[in-house]
Amino acid sequence: AGTAWGEDEEEGAAAREKGRQAFNISSFFSLLSTQNLGHIMLYNATLSSTQTLLYEDLNLEHDGVLVVADRQSNARGRGNNSWDSPEGCLVFSFTFRARASLLPF
Repeated sequence: AGTAWGEDEEEGAAAREKGRQAFNISSFFSLLSTQNLGHIMLYNATLSSTQTLLYEDLNLEHDGVLVVADRQSNARGRGNNSWDSPEGCLVFSFTFRARASLLPF
């Protein structure tokens, strides 16, 4: 099992009742089969940016931390691209530092 912080399942249930797909934390953890990735998760129905929260606001060093949102209002990607994600999209970011000895080059 993992640990999640953020909005509770009631928020997701309310979204589903309104016909919106919302991320289901219980289902996620019941299907999780990784050793590290995703066992620590931060969730909120709407975030400005999962990347900003993870890498700038929190500046986490732990591998495998997952930040999930149903919607982003100021998402950002490579090359300073930014966008708003429409409802119904699952958006996420996670920490991962590849060990050089495991890379194929």
